[in-house]
Amino acid sequence: MTTEIYTIKALDSYSWDMETCMESLNYALAYDKDNAVALCLMGRVQWEYFANAESAIEYYEHALGANYAYAETYHHYIKLLIHLNRLEVAKRLVKFAATKHPYLKGTWLYYRALIQEAKGNWCKSLDCINKSLKAAQTDAEITTLVELKARVNKKKTA
Repeated sequence: MTTEIYTIKALDSYSWDMETCMESLNYALAYDKDNAVALCLMGRVQWEYFANAESAIEYYEHALGANYAYAETYHHYIKLLIHLNRLEVAKRLVKFAATKHPYLKGTWLYYRALIQEAKGNWCKSLDCINKSLKAAQTDAEITTLVELKARVNKKKTA
């Protein structure tokens, strides 16, 4: 029970009170070194605040090893891999994530679109975006996809 309290406290304070977040994360991981939620958040901290990609990767991989069902880890890990231009690894992770969380089909198509965009495959990216739009569940997802589609179209015509 204690690890959940510290994990919630870390999540709650993330991005606005990093001192409390880090203290809570350290306590949560001291109580349970395989807490996937805390490991994922620690990966985010390593990348987003300290720009330490390799450390973030280690935390994300540990989080997935501890609980592959925690979907949030895939999102952040895939984005990091795309940013680092490790596109083949990202592609394999998207494929694996889609087997574990098939109900997030639109999300995995979105990441495939980002990978294709990073490769410069505009038509493949647009195809994934269009498929993801059909699977989108919220207005926020649709807005993100429309913006991505506009960006890819600009690149395609440039």
